[in-house]
Amino acid sequence: MRIALTLAIVALLISPRALAAGNSATDGDTAALDAKTRYKLGMDLYKQGRWLEAIEEFQTAYRNDSNSYLLFNIARCHEKLGANAQALTYYSLYLRETPNAFNKVEVQAKIAAFEKSLAERKLQVLMVFSEPAHAELRVNDRIQGTTPWNGEMTLGKYRLVLSLTGYEQAKREVELGAHSVVVDIKLKPIVIPITVVPAAAAIPANPVGAAHAETAPRKRVWTWVAAGVGAASLVAAVTCGIVANNASNDLRNSRHSQADHASLYNVASTTQTAANVLYGVGAAGLVTGGVLYFAGTF
Repeated sequence: MRIALTLAIVALLISPRALAAGNSATDGDTAALDAKTRYKLGMDLYKQGRWLEAIEEFQTAYRNDSNSYLLFNIARCHEKLGANAQALTYYSLYLRETPNAFNKVEVQAKIAAFEKSLAERKLQVLMVFSEPAHAELRVNDRIQGTTPWNGEMTLGKYRLVLSLTGYEQAKREVELGAHSVVVDIKLKPIVIPITVVPAAAAIPANPVGAAHAETAPRKRVWTWVAAGVGAASLVAAVTCGIVANNASNDLRNSRHSQADHASLYNVASTTQTAANVLYGVGAAGLVTGGVLYFAGTF
């Protein structure tokens, strides 16, 4: 047991050099300094066998520095606690971020052993990642959290649905069996079609409708009314003139009683006056009609 603990501590002691090598921050960077402080505190807790507390310190250091070797340390703590699913998850995350890790073969062997142990208990680990992260994850229509997400689940088939505002919903089907499953999903942004509004066309000097209206024959109602009144008046004037002329000729060429003479005189005088008026109205109507026709308005 003492030898195993010593080997574990040696493995963790590799991390300070990796942390320093991977840290590009200056000494004045508060987050980097805090990560180093948290790392050292986690190391002390690990040596004391206080693995839960060590996990908290390593996780805080990782949030400040994001050095992948801290994931290895967290996995070792979970392994010490007998939490195989969590140890498998963090070892997998470690290799995900450090695919060419110096201890890759050793870590892969540990992962395989944990997968076998979990499968014997009808359990396995599912890890779901999305780009971008923080997508809502539903497993068999039940909300599990947001990505990146991992969990220990019973063997079988599952339906995954990822949702994120501004992105198309993504669906996957997975099956947990002898090995853990890692799902990587790149979400597709929702493309909103842009309607291009064409520039307003210049209005021609003579719009099609206007040109058509000008070339189409006009009804010219008032033109024909004026011309009709004029023509009718002239016809009436001619008729009245004939009546007046006949009455005048009858007065001159025949003898009449005083009463008949007076009557014929009134007819001749009245009809002649009417003829004169009607000649004027007819002439005015025809002139008005002509003016309106050539004006082309009414």
